[in-house]
Formats: sequence, C-alpha cells, structure tokens
Amino acid sequence: QITEDMQNITEAEITLAMNEAKGVSDSVNEENVYSDAYLGKILDFAGKTYYAQIDIANSLLAEKENISSTRSLGVGMTGYTVQTSSMFNTTVGINEGSLYIDIDLNTVSAVSRSGDKESEYRFITAAGVISSYYEGLIWEELTGEKGISTISLLNTALKDNQKLLMLSSANFEAEKSKLHADSATMQEITRAVNAGKIVTIHSDKLTVDDWQGYGYIITDPETGGAAYMISGGLSGGSTSGLVTISYLVNIGFAIADMIQVINMIPTMLSAFSMGGPIGIAIGVVVATVMTALVIAAIYDYISSIQLMIAYMNGDESAGQQLMLNSLFNIGFGVGGALLGGVTKRAVKAVAKNKIVKMLGEEIAEKLLKNVSDPTDITRLFKQLSKGGLSDDAIKKMVENSGEEGLEWLSKQVKNGVSGEILDKIAKNAVDYTKYSDDLIRKIASSNGYADDIIKYVNKYGDDAVKAITKYGDDAAKVISDYADDGLKALNKGVTPTTINNFADHNVTPDILVESLSKSADNFTLDKRISDAVLDMPKGTRPDPSSYLPKSYIDKHLAQFDDGATYLLSYDDYERFYRDTQYIARNDGTLFCMPSNFVDEVKSTANGDLSKLDELLGYDNGFFENADTMVRIDIIDPKKSNISIPNGNEVGANNNWLPGGYTSGGVPEGIVYNVPNNSSYIKVTLLDNALNELN
Repeated sequence: QITEDMQNITEAEITLAMNEAKGVSDSVNEENVYSDAYLGKILDFAGKTYYAQIDIANSLLAEKENISSTRSLGVGMTGYTVQTSSMFNTTVGINEGSLYIDIDLNTVSAVSRSGDKESEYRFITAAGVISSYYEGLIWEELTGEKGISTISLLNTALKDNQKLLMLSSANFEAEKSKLHADSATMQEITRAVNAGKIVTIHSDKLTVDDWQGYGYIITDPETGGAAYMISGGLSGGSTSGLVTISYLVNIGFAIADMIQVINMIPTMLSAFSMGGPIGIAIGVVVATVMTALVIAAIYDYISSIQLMIAYMNGDESAGQQLMLNSLFNIGFGVGGALLGGVTKRAVKAVAKNKIVKMLGEEIAEKLLKNVSDPTDITRLFKQLSKGGLSDDAIKKMVENSGEEGLEWLSKQVKNGVSGEILDKIAKNAVDYTKYSDDLIRKIASSNGYADDIIKYVNKYGDDAVKAITKYGDDAAKVISDYADDGLKALNKGVTPTTINNFADHNVTPDILVESLSKSADNFTLDKRISDAVLDMPKGTRPDPSSYLPKSYIDKHLAQFDDGATYLLSYDDYERFYRDTQYIARNDGTLFCMPSNFVDEVKSTANGDLSKLDELLGYDNGFFENADTMVRIDIIDPKKSNISIPNGNEVGANNNWLPGGYTSGGVPEGIVYNVPNNSSYIKVTLLDNALNELN
C-alpha cells in the first residue's frame, strides 16, 4: 500500500483512514483478509498514522529549534510479506509473515529563523532519528506487538551490552574487525564509507523474536540527512515476530480498540494548522515536553557525528575524544526509552483490550492487576498460540494460575514441549507447579493415559506425581484399576508388575499395603501373600520388599551383624568351592544363616543329620553320607549385600518359604559373590555333629 504525505497529513485524511479501518472489522475473515478492501485499509491507516505522528514531532522539534521546516513529498510503502510453502516449484500454501513499512522518500527542509546553521543540522538529524523510531512504533501501536526499526535495534543492542560503532573513512580499516556482520551488510557498509558517509551500527547480529539482523544509520556529514536501514534492504521498520493470517484478521479489532488514543492525532494536527506557538499549546503539552527530552538525548549522538566529521577532516584529537566519550551510546539509550514513552499509552491500550476480548473483563482485570505492561501478556499469548495452545487453554491457565501460569507455559514451549500436551495441562490441571520436567516427559510419551495422568495428579497430588514420574503409564493403569489402594502400593515401593502379578493370584493391593504397613514386632506374613508367592513360577517371584515391611527386613538382617555361616559337606566343598574365585552358586548367590545361630542348630540337631536337613530346609537325606562337614563363615555379610531370599535363587528348593526363614524355622539370608579368600571368609572342618576337628 503506497502512502503519500503531501507536505502534511490533514485531520480529515487521518480521520477517514481511521474510520475505514474500523469499518471493515465486522466483515473480514481468513478468506478475504488479503483483499484491498480489508488489508489495504489497514495498511493505509498505518502509513497515514506514521506520517501524521512524525509531522507532529517535526512541528514540535521545529519550534524547539526555532526552525521553519517544510516537508517535501513523502512516499512510503506498507505491506505484509508472507512466507509460502512450495511443492514441485509451485506455491501450495501461504503461511505467516511480517508487517512492514518502507519509507522511500521522507525529505524535510529546515531554515533557521535566526540563521543558526547548527540548529538546522540538529533538526535534520533529530528528525531522522525520531522518524526511524516511529517506523517500529507504528506496528506496536496498531498490533500491540513488538516492532523493529533502526533506532529500536540500536537501542536493543545497547541493552544487550553490544558495542555501537561509528565508522567512516577515517577509522574504517582500524575498526571494521569489530563489526561481525554478514557479507551483504558488510558490502553495504563498505560502499557507504567509501562514498564519504558515516555509518552507525551495532557490532553483532541481533535476534528480536523471529527477526535476525542489523540496524544501521548512513549519515551524510554535509547535511545531517541520513538513511535508517535494517538488514534485508528495508529503509523502514517491521514487526519483529511473524504474524499469522488469523492475527491479521484481528488487527481491525485492535484498531477499533485504540481509537481513543489515536483520536488525539487529528486533534493535534488541527491545533498545528493554527500555526505558531499558540497552536502548539493546545492539547500537546505532554508531547512537547517528551519531544524536547528526546531531542536533548539525541544531541549526544549529534555531538558524536560532529566529532567524527572533524576526525575525517584530520583532527586526531576529535577522534580520541570520540573513542573516549561514546556519547552517541548514551543518546540512543535515553532517546529510545523516551520515544518508547511517547507511544506507550497507545500500545498498552491495544494490548489491554486484546486481553479483555480474549479473557473477559473479570479475568483480565484480575490478571492485569499486578502487571505493569500489558504488552508482555499479549506477547506471551502470541508465543503460546504459536506453540500450539488454544485460546481456551490459555484462558483456563490464566483463571487458575494468572501470569505465573503463563510464564510456566512459555518456559515449556521454549523447552520444546508439544502444544497438544500443554493444552491438556492448561485446560485440566488444577496446579501446574506439580508438573515437573520428568512428569511432563511421562505425559508426552504416554500411550493413551495422558488425560488420566492429569486427572490423577489433580485428585491425588504429590502421591500421584511420585508414582507416575517413576512408572509412567504403568502407574496410571494401576491407579485406574485399583484407585487409592493401587497408588498406596506404588508409593510403598511395589512395582506395577508386582501388583499385577499378585492380583493374578488373588492378592489385591490393599492386602499388600496392609502387610507393608505392619510393624516388625510379632510380624506374621499373611498366608494369602505367602501362598501367592509360592504359586508364582520360580524366576518371577517378587522382591521381598514388595510384601515385607522395611522395619521387619531391617530387623531380620540385623541378625547377621556378627557374621553369616554356610554349612555343607566336605565332598561338596571340595567339588564346588575349594579353588573358585567366589563362594557362590552359578547365579552368584549363597544361602546362609546368622553365625550366632549355629550353636542353636548344633544343639537342636544333636548329631542327627536328618534333623539337620529339616532345620536348614534341605530334602531328607541331603547330609546322609556327610562324615565330615565344612563351616564357611562370611566375616562381613554387608560387604556381600546380605538380603532376604526372594525364592528365585538357584539354591531355592521346594522347601523354600517367603519371609526369611527356612522350613525348619532357622533365619536365612542371601549373600552375593563372596570372594574366596581369608579377608572375607573363614573355613573350618567339622564332624557330622558340627564339632570342630583338630
């Protein structure tokens, strides 16, 4: 859309453009958004609003500097650049793009009423800086989204602690290594310097939302006139982020929202048409003060330009002062902040109304109560929408958790969490703080249980989080099948597989929880559990910690604190263990009893080998031919991971019972891969009555 400023934008022109832009908002949709009847009206309004505002600023600036200024024909182009998707060199889709303004002609003459050439120079330079900044601000005003322009980019670079470089023929060779620009931008800078121009640019590439590149000023040292460029060839500004088609549709509504603020522009234009200081005084005091402050800040930059000109003309001291002062850095920083203040009210008004339309007045008011800048919220909305979240999900998160919830969603989007998952959480979760990165990964990898997981976290809180983070869908299925009892069992350390195995043998989670909740004193294993474990095939039996209380296990293993003992026949010792690396069966395990229990076994058996078989849980006749016995004492069973047998060991026979006792009532444990050396074991020969042999 071409916009012309024929010396000035009149009150009638801006009012007409504004009314036309408002008028199309009721009929626009994604099918007709690109038509001149809609997008053309929006772009026309943007162009006229831009020129109207810089005309106002120039009038204020001229009075401040005692300048008679005349605008020549101004020509600018506003537009929407789309990204397309192609197949076989044919465009098959139109995706999101950027709104832009490209000012091809913006010429203002300046004649000092007092003949002060420096005032003329200051006016031309300051007018250029202000007009550049408005190239980005116009999109902030119309959309509530961040805009970029040369001046805003230089200001952003300062905030990022980048260096601002002022380059000319006097210092280019020495300073160009500090500029890390792409080849196209570097060629443009080199051409400008070789043509005798002064270039002001930041040292490193900037990333602002979806945009990347450089902003730079090419100044004519003779006149103060300048081109304000952003990389890519635009002499203007654009939105920093990509704008979707649906978002374009909503700009018409945004314009209607900001009318109260924009209405001051025709009022001010009308006031200026009265001419002189009297006209300026009508309703524009705030703008006058603000523009004066901007000018004061920009003077530092103008001083730096003048120092550079002197340096180009051979004044080395000016070059030294330029390097020491960096005055233009301060000028851009302060000037940018102040110019942002000029349009802040308009941008906030648009952003606030967008929030109200999306959330409703009550929720929006609650959200905005502690928010200093509504545009921060609208940017979050846009980021979340691009991340795949629906408006309903965003609204629900705001209702439940306010700005903190939005920030959390934003973090997850940046972490690459899918919009589908976040949409579910935002819509259904009561407390988003429960959703750790690990839990979100479980939800993301869920095969059909995502909704259930969120439901269980809502209902059971941290207990559900703990179980699902550990076991994922398996935990969700257990909770689905057994509700509270299943969850309690999971958090007692029973695995989903074990719960299901027990359930197959008619032992439900509540029985396991009851057993695990008992104290060690006078503990008796529930016969239903014991029978279920014995009924399970060897190799599938569960860890004893899934049905024995921890206090019981600890108390049982404490019996081995003074050592553990393994009794076997001398023949078996010679056959299986004398020269091996470990004292262990093929699976690395070895059954044993507490060493201090050997005397009781000896006393009870009283030389009767069949009684010894019974006490130690062997089949009758196991020790029948054992004339000589071997006692192997494990000195420190803890080093060999003493534990309660689970019944899957190679040595677990048909007499094995769950619970840590042999069928003959002797405490038993399992050690693993006991090293066959005197540091770990002591070997003693016994007769078959368990008396030590000399």
